[in-house]
Amino acid sequence: MAYSQTDIYMGTSGDFVVDSKGDLTLAESFESVKQSVNFIARTDKGDFVPDERLGGDLGTFVGDTLDEDILVNMERSLISNLERFILNRGDFQVHCMPISTTDVGVFIVVAGQYLDKDGNILDTQQEVVSFTYPYAEGEASIP
Repeated sequence: MAYSQTDIYMGTSGDFVVDSKGDLTLAESFESVKQSVNFIARTDKGDFVPDERLGGDLGTFVGDTLDEDILVNMERSLISNLERFILNRGDFQVHCMPISTTDVGVFIVVAGQYLDKDGNILDTQQEVVSFTYPYAEGEASIP
């Protein structure tokens, strides 16, 4: 499947990007999909009022002991929600791993074919959307 969605372009901080005239910038399909992946991964269901079904639900794991089962369940939650709302399962991978006793690294590899506004296939390479999930209320038990 080739993805062709376009959205308002947001920087990594989540702020809108404007051009030199002060107009909002539109993201090409690949950037738009990566923004959507990042949004879903960082949102819990119910947080986004226009569609409360959206969300990777990582917040539901805060307070649990951080072990291999929790990491697998975090990955499953993200996979389920990304597949439901954004990407075909073969176009992404999800990896969650402890990076400290209080933080989990979340790495989502995004691939697939993308189209520009004229329907031409964009020359894209897979990229990783990553962030640190603050698991501050839990404690790590992974050696």
